[in-house]
Amino acid sequence: MIVFFEGLDGSGKSSASKLVAEMLRKGGLTVCHTRAPGGTPSAERIRGLLMGDERLHPDTILLLFSASANEQLQFIKEQEEECDVVVCDRWLFSTFAYQLAMDANPELVTEMIQRVMFTPYDPRLAFYLDATPEVREQRIYDRDGDKDRFSSFPQFVRARMTTNYATMVKAGWLNPVNANGPLTGVVDDCLERIWRIRDPERANGKVAPYTRLKNLPPIEVPKQP
Repeated sequence: MIVFFEGLDGSGKSSASKLVAEMLRKGGLTVCHTRAPGGTPSAERIRGLLMGDERLHPDTILLLFSASANEQLQFIKEQEEECDVVVCDRWLFSTFAYQLAMDANPELVTEMIQRVMFTPYDPRLAFYLDATPEVREQRIYDRDGDKDRFSSFPQFVRARMTTNYATMVKAGWLNPVNANGPLTGVVDDCLERIWRIRDPERANGKVAPYTRLKNLPPIEVPKQP
């Protein structure tokens, strides 16, 4: 079982993913926590380029994400065989949302998604932490200056990202979670959904057991306002 956490900067996805992994371990499961880009030595080196101060062309950034994802893909598959649950902080959903907003070539973006996106997966376990701009801005501010190129975008780029994530939610790629409240509430919500799929008996038969999609649902690349 693979659980993905997605969201704009300041949504709380990194904190939530780490705490969910911790709580699942306390629940008796073996859990691997990873992040994208990153997770392997080579992918972490690529992450260093992506998160640095050097100005890069949008298509260059996209290709770096693709390289990182290729390195991480086999790692995730291996961990899925060894662990009950793999928790991943971001995946290629972020690439779709962010790189389109940064004017990367749409054809390159969609080709990369089709080639590298880890499928099949269960969209009920791909959480999009949805928080208002005000909440996200405050959380970023509270980081005491911990910013990188992806948490310092101008407002119009963030608006594009929001549109792109909304497109994925509508297409069924992502499962929205209200992330405006305290972290504990977000974590409890996600844990409840995970346990209901992991152990259908807890849902009294109201939620279908864990199944895997055969194909990623189709999606139209939104025009960037």
